[in-house]
Amino acid sequence: MTLATEVVRRLEDRDVVFTTVGDNLVLEAPDGTLTDRDMAFLREHKQELLALLRLRHRPAEWHAEEVARRVVEEGFSLFWATEFQELVAFVLDASFTVYLPPGVVSYTVRELDALCSGMSGPVDLALLHSVHRAKKTTGGAVRDITSDE
Repeated sequence: MTLATEVVRRLEDRDVVFTTVGDNLVLEAPDGTLTDRDMAFLREHKQELLALLRLRHRPAEWHAEEVARRVVEEGFSLFWATEFQELVAFVLDASFTVYLPPGVVSYTVRELDALCSGMSGPVDLALLHSVHRAKKTTGGAVRDITSDE
């Protein structure tokens, strides 16, 4: 989880509502909720916060197509994963992780293939959460142990 994601989550827990209007970050908060430190962080990280909030509110259909396009064309795609409530990245291969903010869990195309191989029904969310938690805490990788590679 990035620092910006954590700050947004913490402020939302304090009833702060974030919206974007063009290039403006708009906040609604109960009086006295936002500290000077909060405001300084929000000003300093405005562009990252705008990107984060825009990603959180994209339609799912656009989201999948755009993520795939960016991985193919740019080598990686950073996006808001509602299932994990944090930023996640799909990368063409591990060399593209240098472009990601610290703390973002990434999945290579090869890892996604291994996770989805043989899948004919809906995604097993418990398994997905376990894999994500393991990658996040240990930096591990997903491997298909049934293949010869």
